[in-house]
Amino acid sequence: MTAAGHGRPDGMPGIPDWSPDAALATMDKAGIAASLLSVSSPGVHFGDDTAARELARAVNEEGAALVRSHSRRFGLLASLPLPDMPGALEEVRHAFDDLGADGIVLLTHYDGRHLGDSFYEPLMAELDRRAAVVSLHPTSPPCWEATSNGLPRPMLEFPFETARAVTGLIVGGVLDRYPGIRFIVPHAGAALPALADRIAAFALVTDGPPVDVLGALRGLYYDLAGSPSPAGPGRGARST
Repeated sequence: MTAAGHGRPDGMPGIPDWSPDAALATMDKAGIAASLLSVSSPGVHFGDDTAARELARAVNEEGAALVRSHSRRFGLLASLPLPDMPGALEEVRHAFDDLGADGIVLLTHYDGRHLGDSFYEPLMAELDRRAAVVSLHPTSPPCWEATSNGLPRPMLEFPFETARAVTGLIVGGVLDRYPGIRFIVPHAGAALPALADRIAAFALVTDGPPVDVLGALRGLYYDLAGSPSPAGPGRGARST
């Protein structure tokens, strides 16, 4: 990551430390029985397809080895070398058939193409055929230089990236065409709870057949990590 210019990934101060022992100690302290290992943003592709295939294979093999060593504590969400589609399809096969992965992790976009784009049709078809679990993770948007105002992108950009990707999956018909994929949306839906009704209303006036956005959202799974919201809607607001 450092060699590829990601020493401060997504504008964060540095690459976080991680080790199996530290993860297990944190899990024990927090009462977490098991967790799924995955690589988050910025993923494994830094501009070279061959290097990305090698890195995806390396992290997936390492993850599978940790699962074998701690089978009751760890599972594996495999990484793919997208936007290299042939490499991604081969890694899906290896992850499920050879490593026994529990699922796949996908970023919200690769090379500026969000997950509702037709580019991903071969991948979605294969994941649907396997009834795969797919966990989504946001990454910096293509235009982050113009929108982040110098702030770490997880602060504001990540919640909207998640909403953008999920909206694309819904209005692009991906969820309808590939109902076998079990998508997990991160961070309690990120910006989606605030935007769901707005997205649903606008989906009625877009080109194509009407889309049941709220119904589609009810059919997804939601990871509740990373969503500290003690001040929920209306908390502390004045009535007028």
